[in-house]
Amino acid sequence: MPAITLRQLEVFAQVVKLGSFRRCAEHLGVAQVVVSEHIRALERGLGRPLFERKPGEAPALTDAGQRAYVRVFRILEDMDELAGDVCPEGASGRPRPLAPSGHTSPASSSMSSRILKTRT
Repeated sequence: MPAITLRQLEVFAQVVKLGSFRRCAEHLGVAQVVVSEHIRALERGLGRPLFERKPGEAPALTDAGQRAYVRVFRILEDMDELAGDVCPEGASGRPRPLAPSGHTSPASSSMSSRILKTRT
């Protein structure tokens, strides 16, 4: 099983939040191919496709992608909490937040709100 990296999880969460690989790449300041490579590597690591890709359409989460997003969001929140516990009061050197900026729950984006509706 290929290793899954924290960066892959961050990129996955940003694609879900922003709704496209292109917007994610722009947001992260990387080429779109870098985003695609991270997502493909994550899909290999999990052994399942996370997005349905159709040319000219926004990527849609598969069932596995929906389940993964809920878990990935929790993992990134836990990492933020860990950083806060280790570096209290925003001490210098504190790592940047890992969870998608502006997110307070997986329901914050249109794609992720559809996840929660289908899970209930």
